[in-house]
Amino acid sequence: MDPTEVAATVLHEVNNPLTALTAYMEDLRLSIDRQRFGRARESINAMEATLDHLRTVARSGRTLLRKQTGPGSVMAAIQAATVMVGRKNPKVTTNIDVNTPPVVMPTHQLAQVLLNLIINAGHAGSRTVVVSAIHRGERVLVDVIDDGAGMDESVRQRALESGYTTKGAEGSGVGLSMVHRLMQECGGSMELMTQAGTGTQVRLHLPVAPAEL
Repeated sequence: MDPTEVAATVLHEVNNPLTALTAYMEDLRLSIDRQRFGRARESINAMEATLDHLRTVARSGRTLLRKQTGPGSVMAAIQAATVMVGRKNPKVTTNIDVNTPPVVMPTHQLAQVLLNLIINAGHAGSRTVVVSAIHRGERVLVDVIDDGAGMDESVRQRALESGYTTKGAEGSGVGLSMVHRLMQECGGSMELMTQAGTGTQVRLHLPVAPAEL
């Protein structure tokens, strides 16, 4: 991933929190004007949580600029991604095999991959996302399944192209292409299973880390 892609990815992930901050600030102003101080405190707490999320995204961007190696913890990556999702995205549930071994992809990169997939699911109108992981031979299979709009075949065939987006000017076109790129770099692969109106399933095939790593 080059610096341009990192910058685009960070911009992709801060847009929703910035929109949320604007809404919280407006709610705070109204609450103060109406002397609803309990509601004002709730808005302040929400703003603080959103700022923490933005700091995490900024740290992730800086980390992506530094070349690191594995092994990575699938459980830690899934937990980190669900924490970073924020309030305005789909509800995420997880099903993780506790015996899942470390993988070649570093934890921070896998968390970034999963975060992008969850954000994409939210943009597709998903209400819920299920993230699961299971060990199969020399691979760990991580599934991200959403109940969003899905894709027709013409969109699916182009979905992994860098810069391709169906969201017009609001889209960066780096979500799925970044996932594909990182999977290739670690020697893994991904499957994209989707149909219009039926949601999307992304399956990540992650190589198990050698014992000496």
